[in-house]
Amino acid sequence: MVNTHKTNEVFYDIIFKDINLDPERAIVVDDNPNFLDSAEKLGANVVQACLTGEYKTTYRYFVEHINNLPEVIEKLVKKIKK
Repeated sequence: MVNTHKTNEVFYDIIFKDINLDPERAIVVDDNPNFLDSAEKLGANVVQACLTGEYKTTYRYFVEHINNLPEVIEKLVKKIKK
């Protein structure tokens, strides 16, 4: 969900439950560390999109150009399948 304020982990918890998805199998992509922290608290895999330079890279998985996103997602999918 783009341009939606994700105030805390309840936002993600409701989504994961609504679609019956184990958070540990979820991949959340966002630029805002506060939103990523909320998803990560539930066990989701997070990718920080540092496309605008507004936020400093602080996560293990990040992209600085959208073209790199598929590669990062592929790594995460392999990790999740283990």
